[in-house]
Amino acid sequence: MAVRTLFNEKIRAIMTNNNEWSWKFNGRQIMITYELEERGAVNDVRSSLEVLVEIHNELRSIELTDIVNFEELAKDTPNETIDKKLFRKRMATFGCSMGCGTVSLYTGLLFLW
Repeated sequence: MAVRTLFNEKIRAIMTNNNEWSWKFNGRQIMITYELEERGAVNDVRSSLEVLVEIHNELRSIELTDIVNFEELAKDTPNETIDKKLFRKRMATFGCSMGCGTVSLYTGLLFLW
């Protein structure tokens, strides 16, 4: 519950908005890494520092004594779960259609040649 309290809605929004960042958690440390678009890109660093300051300020304002209750936690849980059998069936159908499409494409190219 303390982890859920720490990563409130605002922190989760920042994490999802910066999906090119890599987040590593080690005990009480969080390491965020990302790749600059080009070497020496100062603008990338400046914009990232603004986001990191926002994360830092939000984390400092969180009181870990106010632990999230079960009702709030249930509210964030998605209603839909993925059925593994249905997912596998859909992926098999997709793979089959891709394979058949590839075969027909090459056959058509052969006839055109």
